[in-house]
Amino acid sequence: MSYFDHVGHRADEETAEYLLSSYQWNIDQTMQYCQDLVQAVQGTLAPVQQETKLSGAVNDQMTSCYIDALLFAMFARLSAFEGLLNVNLDTDRTLLHAHLLQTWLRMFVNQLRSGRLIQAHVIKELRQHLYSCGWNCPGPLDPPGSSRQEDASELFMFLTEKLHLPYLPLEQRLLHGARVSADDDKVITERMLQISIPTPEPQNGPPTSPTAKLESALSILSLEKLLAQHFYDNTLTGIRRKISSGTGAPLSPGVEVPVAAWQVMELLPFYSSSNEQGGIIHASQSQYPTDVVILPLILKRYSFGADMQARRINTPIDIPRRIDFSRFVSQQTSELGDYMDCGPPKVKYILELKSVVCHLGTRLNSGHYRSYEPNWLRHDDLDPSGQRVQLISRNSAEDMDMEADWARNGYILFYELQTIQC
Repeated sequence: MSYFDHVGHRADEETAEYLLSSYQWNIDQTMQYCQDLVQAVQGTLAPVQQETKLSGAVNDQMTSCYIDALLFAMFARLSAFEGLLNVNLDTDRTLLHAHLLQTWLRMFVNQLRSGRLIQAHVIKELRQHLYSCGWNCPGPLDPPGSSRQEDASELFMFLTEKLHLPYLPLEQRLLHGARVSADDDKVITERMLQISIPTPEPQNGPPTSPTAKLESALSILSLEKLLAQHFYDNTLTGIRRKISSGTGAPLSPGVEVPVAAWQVMELLPFYSSSNEQGGIIHASQSQYPTDVVILPLILKRYSFGADMQARRINTPIDIPRRIDFSRFVSQQTSELGDYMDCGPPKVKYILELKSVVCHLGTRLNSGHYRSYEPNWLRHDDLDPSGQRVQLISRNSAEDMDMEADWARNGYILFYELQTIQC
């Protein structure tokens, strides 16, 4: 019982029986669980081990795939988010729940990276600490002890806010015909980029023929094109600016009017410890080295109609493993030298795909989530074969199926921003 005492479990027969039954009365596996939890409590984090055969996680109550898929994508073969698991939060007791959440996240990650199958009771415990930190709890009409499926991207934002992921700074410039304002050129921050997908035009007229439906299904959009629209082709409406003289507008001096503006953005290729509202994170630079920047992209595959009902956008998106990202990165950085230098850039920026979370279904809080590590692993906690993590052979039919799944169902994309000296 000393293991149970050390990690805060009740040291009684009921607890021992519960844990033993969770591991089919296998004493060795139960003791391994206790050892894993002791290490998680002590702050130990298993390193990424590329050669370890992973087992994945058991789905809890048929609703935990969004947790399992997201954490697999963030931690199975990536170390860039480890700062979330060991950031030194304030010692205020009001943050006790956040410390416990970190402990159970380390438990999940340690078992995942060590190749042990993460049992449903571990997911259940992790969920309880998510709820204690303010995550979406089951409602009063839900059955007692039940849990609901949620949106994986919202969970990512919740974790990164609660556990102090640094910000991604972007230069924003607004172009319009009114007077220039100090707010027209500023730095904003994000933790993920939400990439819009154009909504298909509604069909008016006779029913679409099967051939036309096939052609529509085969039409595919380029992620690079969507990125260009996000950074360089956004229009903002309703911002208020003063009108320049000579416009003929019958307004008194100093009166602001709503105007439309063209928004242009460029990424600053480093993390920031503060945002534009004055918020400051507790993470240190050693936890998030400047040479490892992860750019999370969310593909907005859902739109809302006049009836305020969410509808899935089924347009397939070509998701490349590598993207030349140089044109989207600000040239006014010290790494590129004097920004007035008009010569060729000295640095090239490449996005390299590290993991993908896919969503299948018509609503983000239902359906099913699974994830991929592009070199070449798939995690599906409801795989019919029972093999939750599968190795995909290169240049195989499964490899083609994986990329087709990204195109149809890719939802969260984790890219690493890499710097190449020219």
